[in-house]
Amino acid sequence: MISSQHLTTSLKELRAAIANGTLIINSDVNRGHDGSCVWSETRQAAFRAAKLNGFPSQALTFVRIISAAGPCQTAYSVLDGRNRLQALLKGEPSVVDGIVLSVEYLDVPIDLAPRIPEMCIALNNGGVPLTPGEIGRAHV
Repeated sequence: MISSQHLTTSLKELRAAIANGTLIINSDVNRGHDGSCVWSETRQAAFRAAKLNGFPSQALTFVRIISAAGPCQTAYSVLDGRNRLQALLKGEPSVVDGIVLSVEYLDVPIDLAPRIPEMCIALNNGGVPLTPGEIGRAHV
């Protein structure tokens, strides 16, 4: 069974998790997994402005694989919301690091790990459709 934990956290805390390796922002499960951002600079700036104005947004979704003995992966990977997170991280830290975000942490049992691509596709049901190549790469 997949366990889920919903939390709120600051961008500053997420930035620290990326720096210390407990959160992987660029994984194969995301489009632009090479570190590029799918969103234009204009769209990224608009999203930062919206969050700075206190507008709500969807939760970021992070995933890791676990076994009965414990986590198989020590770090969570971004399953959904990488472009939103990346847009915020590009902002001036002194301005954006206080933004509080809704985050969902998923622990996926190793026997259900092959279904992670299915989760990725289900979460990406809006915006720019996934290409066949992106669907094929959707794995952790």
